[in-house]
Amino acid sequence: MISGLIGKNTPSQVTVRAPTATIGIRGTDFEVAVIPDDATDARAGVYNYVRDGSTNIQIASGQQADVRKDQTAFAPQNPRPGEDPLQILRETPTFLQQGGGLDALIQSIVVMPPPMIFR
Repeated sequence: MISGLIGKNTPSQVTVRAPTATIGIRGTDFEVAVIPDDATDARAGVYNYVRDGSTNIQIASGQQADVRKDQTAFAPQNPRPGEDPLQILRETPTFLQQGGGLDALIQSIVVMPPPMIFR
C-alpha cells in the first residue's frame, strides 16, 4: 500500500484496521499481512513491514509503536505467556522479504519502444 499525499498531509485520515492492530500511515511504502492461523513460516497475527517512510501501529490495549524503514512490527493473535503483545521483530519474516515494494515494481516495468520498420 502506498498512502501518498493524504498520509503526508493528514496522517490521521489514513489507517489500516486489522484483527489485532490498527496501523496509522505516514506517507509510506509498507505491507500489512494478516495471518489468521499459525503456519510453518509465520505465527497468527498482524505483521506491518515498512519499506520506506514510517507507520504507527496500535493494539486494543492502547500500546503503540512507530515502525521505521526496514522494520517489521508484529501483533500476535494469541500472545504467549510473558510475550509482549506488540513487538518490533529483530528480523523480517521471509514471506515479507519476497516482495519488492513499489520501487521494485516500478523498476521492473520495461517500456519497449515500438518496432522500427525499415524499407
